[in-house]
Amino acid sequence: MWRGQGQRPPSGGRRRQAADGQARPAPPPAAAAEGAGVGVAKRARTKAAVNVGVVGLLGYGEVHLGECRAHPGARVLAVCDLNRELAESAARKHGVKQVFSDYREMLALNGLDAVVIATPHFLHYPMITDALAAGKHVLCEKPLTIRARDADAVVRLARERRLVLSCNYGLRLSPGVRALREIVKAELLGEVYHARARWLARWTGFMFSEASAWRTAKSKAGGGILVGRGCHLIDALLFMLGHPPVRRVFATCHRLAGFEVEDLAGMTLVLAGGATLDLEASYVLNEPDFADETCYTLHGIKGGASARIGGAQDQAVRGGRLNLATGTWRELDLEPILQEAARPQPKTLLPDFVDSIIEGREPLVTGEQAALVTRLIEAGYQSAETGQAVEL
Repeated sequence: MWRGQGQRPPSGGRRRQAADGQARPAPPPAAAAEGAGVGVAKRARTKAAVNVGVVGLLGYGEVHLGECRAHPGARVLAVCDLNRELAESAARKHGVKQVFSDYREMLALNGLDAVVIATPHFLHYPMITDALAAGKHVLCEKPLTIRARDADAVVRLARERRLVLSCNYGLRLSPGVRALREIVKAELLGEVYHARARWLARWTGFMFSEASAWRTAKSKAGGGILVGRGCHLIDALLFMLGHPPVRRVFATCHRLAGFEVEDLAGMTLVLAGGATLDLEASYVLNEPDFADETCYTLHGIKGGASARIGGAQDQAVRGGRLNLATGTWRELDLEPILQEAARPQPKTLLPDFVDSIIEGREPLVTGEQAALVTRLIEAGYQSAETGQAVEL
């Protein structure tokens, strides 16, 4: 829900009557429906099996590889990594016959339909561009690209070629995020006028690892925590609220560890109707109350809801309403939503990506949505540098 300007917020509509007479939301539909009907005419259904190549195996690439192998509609045709030994090891482990150290050679492979890109940030744009130009569908790790103009360019190319382009903003799959999305759709909170997201780490090991030293270089990572984890929080908040238009961005960045990039960032997004979204994230922080969790809170005119992911209260979701006259708080009955949100989900968006190719529909995370996150992060860095809010 949002305060839009001449726009009608999405309605959760469907409700069912409980035995006690209280109106309760119907269970949410499948996650894939969120991405349907965005931007371009529906593609035709494709063949039953999608041949996939995975580029980049040091980080999340092998997780995608496992998800691909488990999907009945996908087949891993090839793997690719600059580290040939790493690529060959992953190929042996997952029974993949084709191994490459040059992704361009892999793109020329006969029968390849789609590519998963899990490489450092600065490689996303050229690799996505080359893959789309070669006629391959693309699922890329976040962020889609470092620069907004590059994100817009790959989105245009994907639309021109009628190819699926998605980005692995996988927090959308977590039960807490899914539950908050359905709570908003069911209109249990009324108009949401403020929201918060918080992902504070006291210490993050990979920022001090030689193997991932690229993350501390602005030219290769595009920035620090804001682009590294803040992008997830931005996407999750916008997803929960149905992707309302953003009008203004203000951000601050701080450096504790002495890296070229920031390790603590805060950002405020002002929506078109005046609602505000606040987020903060850190890689390292002198945090006395460290809980190793990601927290979301939504404040609406009729009620509020929160979710915790990780930590001692993993996936705890609560919602309630304040009686302004008495000051009493009444918990909302969220059981139907929580039961549906707790259904097992894959580790990445790879299954949804493959299904979107087979079914000729939009993926859960569209290229446009991922490009918007990149645009907001770019505006955030501009704001942090100038000390001024950036109008969009």
